[in-house]
Amino acid sequence: MRPPTSASLDRARLAATSSPAGLPIVDVGGGRGDHAAVFVAAGRRVVLLDPASGMLSRAPRHPRLHPVRGRAEEMPLADAAFGLVWFHLSLHHTRWTAALDEALRVRDPRGRIEIWTFGEAHHATSFLGRLFPSVADLDRRRFPPVDDVAARLAAAGLSVTRRRVVEPVTRTVAAWIAGIEARFVSTLQALDPAELDAGLAELRRRPPDALVSSTLVFERLVAAP
Repeated sequence: MRPPTSASLDRARLAATSSPAGLPIVDVGGGRGDHAAVFVAAGRRVVLLDPASGMLSRAPRHPRLHPVRGRAEEMPLADAAFGLVWFHLSLHHTRWTAALDEALRVRDPRGRIEIWTFGEAHHATSFLGRLFPSVADLDRRRFPPVDDVAARLAAAGLSVTRRRVVEPVTRTVAAWIAGIEARFVSTLQALDPAELDAGLAELRRRPPDALVSSTLVFERLVAAP
């Protein structure tokens, strides 16, 4: 699982304060609960929804944080219950049309759906895509088209705002190698082993403490009344 950056934690903090007070938040595909912990710290009640029990077992323990095992396409949650339905790099792990339909169902009429995902601008420029030539095409097939996501939310009668957010990331060569070997980005699990080895070999030719900079180009969508 991709480790949280300070910028991603700031995004969660802003989302918690921007969604209707008094209503709970559901973190869809939230894994071990990095963002859920931020929501709790902001005083919110949170459902952490994830299909992997191993991830949920690593979530922080707090009376306002409720881990629930389930899939985004069939959320075991009540209708119209949540002030924020949060997808942070999780929508592409789902059958996204069904996941959005469920998000619309569980959203309180006063609430919002916020999605952080990657689109073409990221696929075409990412460092991993340059290091491993197959990554860009794999991601194009995995991530839903941002225009289509926005259109489906708008068709449900919500006002959709979109913004591109560029987040710089700098790590040492050693940190990049460790992350890649751990498959910290799920797309790496689909790479041919020979391509993975070739990219790692290229990195290992650089000094371990050398810095490598990259950018994450996010597409942020907020759907609200």
